[in-house]
Amino acid sequence: MSQEYVIRRVSAAETRPLRREVLRPHQQLDEVGFAGDEVPGAAHFGAFVDGELVATATVHPDEGGWRLRGMATRDGFRGKGMGGALVEECIAHARASGGGMMWCNARLKAADFYRRYGFEARGEVFVLPRIGPHLYMWRAL
Repeated sequence: MSQEYVIRRVSAAETRPLRREVLRPHQQLDEVGFAGDEVPGAAHFGAFVDGELVATATVHPDEGGWRLRGMATRDGFRGKGMGGALVEECIAHARASGGGMMWCNARLKAADFYRRYGFEARGEVFVLPRIGPHLYMWRAL
């Protein structure tokens, strides 16, 4: 049985507790803000179940395209379509803002997820210190 959820826009600050919990538990809450969180055009989206934020994603203009980052889904809520819905929302926002391409630094364990949404890996695996191995992935919009 799928769980009902609602996707809506949120503030950067609202994403941070979930980013910390899922992506960077070794960091303090004030360290999980990203440089692009507040740039013009940035958008943050959240998936809510029974009013609780359980998944989040951020997209912002960066390096000639749109960067997808901060994808985080709380344990127990993965595999229910929320992450994909968030990616689609980010793609729609970037397209509506005139974006022609989107990119992300994908954790290796998430690379297949991004491939399902049209992202392709470019280059070799690289390691982000204290976070782990990643791939640069991109897709045309």
